[in-house]
Amino acid sequence: MKKLIESKVLLAFFFLLLNFNVLAGPGNIASLAKVSASAELNSDYSANKVIDGLIRISDIGEWASNSKVNFWGGVNYPWIQLNWDESQLIDKVVFYDRVSLDSHLAGGTLQFSDGTELSVNLIANDGRACVVKFPAKKVEWIRFLVTDGIGDNLGLSEIEVFPSTAGELDPVSMVDPYIETTRGRYFFFVTGSRPFGMISSAPMTRNKNQMGGGYNYNSTEILSFPQVHGWMLSGVELMPTTGLINTSLWHDGWKSEFSHNSEIVQPGYHRVFLDKYKTWVEQTCTDRVSFYRMRYTEDAAANVLVNLGGYVSTSSMTGANVKKVSNTEFEGSFNSVGRLWGGATSIKFFFVVRFDKPMKRLDSWEGELKQANIEGLEAENKSTPRRPTGWSYHDAPTAGVAANYQVKAGETLKVKIAISYTSIENARLNMDAECNHWDFDKVRADARSEWNSWMGRIEVKGGTQNQQVKFYTDLWHTLLGRHKLNDFSADYPDYTSGERNGSHTIAELKVRTLPKDANGKAQFNMYNSDAFWLTQWNLNTLWGLAWPELLDDFSASLVQYANNGKLLPRGPCAGGYSYIMTGCPATNLIVSAYMKGLLRKVDHNHAFNVMKQNHQPGGMMGGKKIDFYVKNGWKPGNAGETLEWAFQDWSLSQMAFKLGKKRDAKYFLKRSTGWKNLYHPEEGLIFPKKEDGSWLHTNSLSGQGWIEANAWQGTWSVSHDIAGLAELMGAIMF
Repeated sequence: MKKLIESKVLLAFFFLLLNFNVLAGPGNIASLAKVSASAELNSDYSANKVIDGLIRISDIGEWASNSKVNFWGGVNYPWIQLNWDESQLIDKVVFYDRVSLDSHLAGGTLQFSDGTELSVNLIANDGRACVVKFPAKKVEWIRFLVTDGIGDNLGLSEIEVFPSTAGELDPVSMVDPYIETTRGRYFFFVTGSRPFGMISSAPMTRNKNQMGGGYNYNSTEILSFPQVHGWMLSGVELMPTTGLINTSLWHDGWKSEFSHNSEIVQPGYHRVFLDKYKTWVEQTCTDRVSFYRMRYTEDAAANVLVNLGGYVSTSSMTGANVKKVSNTEFEGSFNSVGRLWGGATSIKFFFVVRFDKPMKRLDSWEGELKQANIEGLEAENKSTPRRPTGWSYHDAPTAGVAANYQVKAGETLKVKIAISYTSIENARLNMDAECNHWDFDKVRADARSEWNSWMGRIEVKGGTQNQQVKFYTDLWHTLLGRHKLNDFSADYPDYTSGERNGSHTIAELKVRTLPKDANGKAQFNMYNSDAFWLTQWNLNTLWGLAWPELLDDFSASLVQYANNGKLLPRGPCAGGYSYIMTGCPATNLIVSAYMKGLLRKVDHNHAFNVMKQNHQPGGMMGGKKIDFYVKNGWKPGNAGETLEWAFQDWSLSQMAFKLGKKRDAKYFLKRSTGWKNLYHPEEGLIFPKKEDGSWLHTNSLSGQGWIEANAWQGTWSVSHDIAGLAELMGAIMF
């Protein structure tokens, strides 16, 4: 795609740039090299085996030399070398010893074509990764000279080589997903997702939502691989296991330790080794299908668990219903409940799980109850709030199914999971339409290409290597956390109608269909999203600059919500309302798209009327509380909401002017000036007022009467009337 922005400096609004030790990012380039070695045991253990991707499997995919230990203990140490046709800028090499404990390559010297070398020590004697990191070097070849070992036939299972992000790399290689995982939300480490894709899979290491929830770099155990990481949406946990597992213990019964040393983490791809099960797990995805490839390194009785009960970071699963379709497929549904911040009290999930090989049998569990060789499962629909009153997450019993296999060392098993919020039939259609094959590498390549296309809209030059990595990581984050709800068929869920109970809605699923183009595809997408609150200061601008079609898509989606339930959502959840945050932030987004000439998927006058309706009593802006604001110019007790409403009124007035709606334009422009009533002339800042007009307080550092702010911060948020603020402050504007 055409690059829209080229800059020699990093944009200031892209967060504080820090110095990070980059661990994720580029992919392995060893497979691009030509391999030579001093000696080989035989053709089954040729030198080329060190770049074949078969890792930690005894006597499979290994390079073994003909080295021997003679009777006085001497060893004829071998060497192995990787040559590239073109020079490579690299900064990390990973060595995997042969798995056999009888042949242990303990140490060596890593030599580079530039004449430098490094000592490599403490190589593990069971095939675990030994990571060697160094300042970036430009090389044509590397050679590993063995200098220490025990036993005959010294060699390696694999050598992986990783390019430095200081080189000329694609945007995917510049992303380090590990950044901010110790503070981030559940849905901001999602390696198994396309930009705003319905599927959003990733390993989970901490089962909570915020402040390091989901995948946390400091964790040492993987609990499961959930398929959905969304705003108050989660579920369908997959976990590859071997041996006997006590599923009634839930995560404690099947979790596994892992190491970052052998992990590859990128947008659209994740590879990790489960230490407990001696199993490699790779994941990639399409828009609506997650795709897994498991490689077993030992002969084993394997079970692929799919958990469909219990709390997962943002919501809980109950009422699982599973039907075995064939020896390679099962389908089902469950209820998603226990959302903390609002939304529908119960949301229906549908899924189809398909394997590339026939299973021996399908087993199930529900709490302590276990059944073998089942045709289906119907779990109880119950959950328990963690707190007796008020907002609360829910807990629920674990329940699910396990596909049973007998696997051989080196064998692979592939699994695809498609979801839908409307029906099992649409979940199956999503899979058949987007991924009707078993070519994992093709899907991975397509995912990488799509991420590069999206992030490649912005090219950054200058700055340090770490700053560029941080920039593209933040850019990746701006394309996560919001997810499509509509199926390939254009069907989508509607939970806007029902009895409101605080921030929640008791609503039944209605299946609706988006308008389609001449080719039968949806004209736009419906989205699940955290609040659009305050996105006018950052995301709206960025999306409009780099991905204008996206701003148009979001606008059409928000209007569609209003078509169904009359209200413009702040944080739409699975086709319903969550009522999170304040005001009517959809106005800022839609008007931004219109004023930039980007609003093309929805009728302009209709969009205006929807916003106008939501700025009146009963609308999303302030509900019934807006009457006092309309009459007096401020909201009693809250300066933050007053300023927010004023800016949204001003935005709507600008669209009205451009549409030729002069009466509406004047009306909303006048409303947008009411904030001036909250200016305190002695303090020189804005403060909240009570209903009788007296000041609520005059503490400029207090957050009382503000939304996540105080007077020193909030006073400057009248960007629509800087001249008016300057005049109140006594400044002279030129």
